[in-house]
Amino acid sequence: HSIYIGNVDYSATEDDLKQAFISCGEIARVTIIKNMRTGHSKGAAFVEFVNKKSVDDALNLDGKEVLGMFLFFIFNFRTLIYLA
Repeated sequence: HSIYIGNVDYSATEDDLKQAFISCGEIARVTIIKNMRTGHSKGAAFVEFVNKKSVDDALNLDGKEVLGMFLFFIFNFRTLIYLA
């Protein structure tokens, strides 16, 4: 029950994203995608929810502003592969 989030501010933390999506339901995990060599954010993240309804609620927030950046979401990771 995960969504991919793009356009995440490079300074955003896992807690920032949890706060942005906590209204959608219980969050199991937030993972910010980082450069393996430098450890810096790549401007993307995954938010994993405990249930599917929370994912649906989160998708309604597409375009939400967090730390001055407008986020975009992709529900299915396979879709992300096709967009690359």
